[in-house]
Amino acid sequence: MFEIGVLKGGSLRTWGEYFSKATIVGMDVVPETVQHAGDNRHVHIGDASNKAVIDHVVDKYGRPLIVLDDGSHFWDHQISSLRHFWPHILPGGMFIMEDIQTSFKGVIDHHPEYRGSSDISAYDYIAQINRRVVGVEFAAQDEAYDGFVQECASETDTIEWYRGTCIITKK
Repeated sequence: MFEIGVLKGGSLRTWGEYFSKATIVGMDVVPETVQHAGDNRHVHIGDASNKAVIDHVVDKYGRPLIVLDDGSHFWDHQISSLRHFWPHILPGGMFIMEDIQTSFKGVIDHHPEYRGSSDISAYDYIAQINRRVVGVEFAAQDEAYDGFVQECASETDTIEWYRGTCIITKK
């Protein structure tokens, strides 16, 4: 399991206890978060929106069954981590994006920095994938934001939406 965003290490410890036989890898850009490593928990310092960093971490720890993005909540980071981690996620695994509510006007009006450098919100990006999962070949004719949208849709079993969270499960 990979968790993007370590902060104070609370959820990393929880995952380590709950999945006691699993390798739990936290990723963060703050060097001090390495203090939360221990037992089956590892902390890697690096930008989880960077493909080279993700490739390196996956090479080191193996392909994940679960990736949980609870990092910066910036749209471009959320989209990049999905795009770069998705090919590495094992079949039947899932990508969980937390705090997707940063995609909405009520948040952006007060915190425009969450847009990052993206012209599409993380919610709208995943909604495009969802449209293709639900509409199958009929939605394939709709214009996609980028090539990954269709690729991800063809490999997606389910997309579930919860309050502030989205779970994408791979076939």
